[in-house]
Amino acid sequence: MLKQSQRQTQLGSSKRAITVASFLGVLSATNSIALGFYLSSIYFSPFPTLYSPIGGYFAGGLTLLSAVMLVLGSFLVWKGSAYKGGIMNLVAGAILAVMYFYFAFLSQPPLLSWLGFVGIFSLAPAVISGVTGIALKR
Repeated sequence: MLKQSQRQTQLGSSKRAITVASFLGVLSATNSIALGFYLSSIYFSPFPTLYSPIGGYFAGGLTLLSAVMLVLGSFLVWKGSAYKGGIMNLVAGAILAVMYFYFAFLSQPPLLSWLGFVGIFSLAPAVISGVTGIALKR
């Protein structure tokens, strides 16, 4: 009887972890879209700026790639393929980290240069979602 209650507790916590991992993935996709929108609005400004439009295309492509990967990874975690979804979310988090580091420290648009290393915390949900999905491997 004790083993059955332990299984029920384990299944309950597994369902909670799946819900949390999926939610964090969708939250990260929202963060990715917000970051990409900000960068695109800076790089494609109608006013003359110091920024080249090539950076905007780079930001838009990475934003699209990471947002799609995060949503698909969250869907996979939700539907029971947590390991594959976790890997996708972790890779998307790495793509977001590379994009953030490039734009915050090399290109330095105003908001990202002001945030500096504190902005890294906006990328944490993607990594946590990925690690949680990988940990849920059955």
